[in-house]
Amino acid sequence: MGLLFGAANQIVLGALAIGIIFMILLGYRMWWLRRPTARAARSSYLRPPGAGRTPTRVAIFMIALLGVGAGLFAPALGGSLILFLAVDLALGAFIRRRASRPDSTERKHSSASVG
Repeated sequence: MGLLFGAANQIVLGALAIGIIFMILLGYRMWWLRRPTARAARSSYLRPPGAGRTPTRVAIFMIALLGVGAGLFAPALGGSLILFLAVDLALGAFIRRRASRPDSTERKHSSASVG
């Protein structure tokens, strides 16, 4: 397709390709500089921003709406966004349900101390 509009188009497409490669390399470099070290990974106080917060219903609705909108124009992208949202909501519900349920070892200890 670079031959379609002559040398100017080839220069623009080459610059675009170099720019994309440059952004990918810079992204990896930024990750490498901010990656967690072994010591930081063991510490419990170091969490990513927003790790303890749950998304609001409005945010979930907006992401779903974005997925549906993207699905109209790019079905693979919209479908993957909706699938990601469904998996994320299911895992969140599973973790909340499991955290609210008392542990089986606590029930054993409480019944042994009563009797």
